[in-house]
Amino acid sequence: TASPELELDPADDVDGDRISVEALAWELMECVREVVACRHTRKFVKNELRPLAFTQIRYMQVTTDQLEAWSTDVNAYIAHEDEGSFETSVRISAAEVVAEMCESFGADGWQAVLSAVMAQLEASMQARQAGVQHWWMQREASIFAVSVVCADADLRGLASIFRPADFVREVVLPDISPSSPPVLRGRALHCISSFARWVPQELAGQCFQAAAMALSEESPLPVRMTAARAI
Repeated sequence: TASPELELDPADDVDGDRISVEALAWELMECVREVVACRHTRKFVKNELRPLAFTQIRYMQVTTDQLEAWSTDVNAYIAHEDEGSFETSVRISAAEVVAEMCESFGADGWQAVLSAVMAQLEASMQARQAGVQHWWMQREASIFAVSVVCADADLRGLASIFRPADFVREVVLPDISPSSPPVLRGRALHCISSFARWVPQELAGQCFQAAAMALSEESPLPVRMTAARAI
């Protein structure tokens, strides 16, 4: 007698394990990155770069699960922030998509990403004024996005659309304040180190002083470690 066909649940993978929402989102990010990177398929998203960048930065936001994990395990936070880490997450995959947009589309990609960053910063400010508890998550993701795309870029050719010194002065430095949420403060400190060679000496001095103050014992351990890296 033929054995009855197995009924497969579409929410399970081939091994019968339940597919999580995060795993599904990660696969989606990987698919988008491949579309953007491939010269044969990137034409399909060329006219939608700004909304695509905006959406990717949304996916780059810290999750409440990550916040909870980091609050009890500082090593988990360090592993996430380590550029040499092999950790995979939706957040990191979305960051790779944003970086690929600038790499594949040049000035158009940069324009799209920077426009999305400004829109996210504005939305974050509105959320803060409205009393939203995690208003800072959009802001942290925006700074993260800028750090990612600028990490290995020669910013001298982008002076007409992006000025690192202005971004550091107007966005990053205020977020190093002790009153800022620890993860946002840590992101701002990390961003400073990314722009060290692109800011004038006077501004670099302000950044150094802010990072040195963040080494205080009153600062959370992740903030102190990020400050040490920035210095």
